[in-house]
Amino acid sequence: MKDDDTNRPWYREPWPWVLIAIPGVTILWSVFLIFFSMEQHVSMVEDDYYDEGMGINRELSRDIEAANLNLTGEVSFTDGERLNIVLESPERRNWEWLEVELTHATLGDRDQTTIAQRVGEGRYRARVQPLSDGRWYIDIRNTGNDWRLRGPLVTPLEQPLTLKPIREARQQ
Repeated sequence: MKDDDTNRPWYREPWPWVLIAIPGVTILWSVFLIFFSMEQHVSMVEDDYYDEGMGINRELSRDIEAANLNLTGEVSFTDGERLNIVLESPERRNWEWLEVELTHATLGDRDQTTIAQRVGEGRYRARVQPLSDGRWYIDIRNTGNDWRLRGPLVTPLEQPLTLKPIREARQQ
């Protein structure tokens, strides 16, 4: 009887291939993950976080202007797609158009920007895409970007949301 196991070359044995496959699969998986991560964009991370932080000071002037105008707003939805805004101000200013930005708290691809048209004394209306349930932020400003009202919005909105200038702006 001839023992074939002693004369077999190494590449015909299963164990060297198992030992080679483990780092080989690891390398292939790492290459896949590197390419996958390069193609994905994370919208929650800002590349210029310092500039974003410094921009807060510049944007505060719009909140101060809203406080100087004594603006308050009330936001409601009809049929889930119609945004109703009521602006109140002692000076009774009526802007023809308002810019409305709806920003999802975590999913940047769901953000919307729309224009609200005046439909009456201090009343505005705009069409929006249906909002998914959850936390949103609303930013309302005139088309000249002189002032803004903003605040958190939780959908579904059961009762009208009241927006006032932020506290820091009212104190200045």
